[in-house]
This record gives sequence, structure tokens and C-alpha cells, in this order.
Amino acid sequence: MSAEITPVMANKDVAAVAAPAATEARPAVTMTKQAVEANAQESREALRAALKDLNHEMAQSKKGLHFSMDERLGRSIITVENATTGKVIRQIPDPAALKVAHNIEQLKGVLLDEDI
Repeated sequence: MSAEITPVMANKDVAAVAAPAATEARPAVTMTKQAVEANAQESREALRAALKDLNHEMAQSKKGLHFSMDERLGRSIITVENATTGKVIRQIPDPAALKVAHNIEQLKGVLLDEDI
């Protein structure tokens, strides 16, 4: 049995076949600063709503979990409390880690002229 091998794309440029993306014009995807800020605001609002729902569920089930949001960092914070005394057992992220993150946020303004 004999098999004949024929080139499939003998008349095409190798670079065009190997990297078609390089030869095609792609539209640039750009978002304005306002669009990015609006998207971030929507995300923060959705997170606040989710945290409110979680806190409501935890209050009904008498669990010692509390969910909040650090406004400066835009991160959620989980606090585990003793349900009877209200004493904080643990916080995630740790308060020391939050303090470091706040200090880094402050330094960003000193080191850089714009937000990243």
C-alpha cells in the first residue's frame, strides 16, 4: 500500500498560516475610565447586597458570623464571634494584615501619581 503525501497549503505564506492573528486586523478593546469606575461601583454594590443577605441569614440561624466590607480596600471582612458574649474570636483577614494593606494604599499615592 502506498500513500502519497501532498502539501495542503503549498501556495500560502508560512507566516500567515502559522500566525493568522498577526496578519488579521483586530479591533482594540478599550474602556474609558468612567466605564471602569462604573463597573467597579456596580461590583461594590453587588458585594454590599450579598454581605447584607449573608448577615441576615447568619442572624436568623444564630451563628456567630458577621460579614462586612472595608470601603478603602473594597474587600470583604469575615468576623467570627462568640454567639453568647459577642466577643470576636477571629477576623479574616487579620486586623494586622488590614492595617498593612491600608498603609500600602496610603503609600500608593506617594509613590505613584495615579491609581492602579
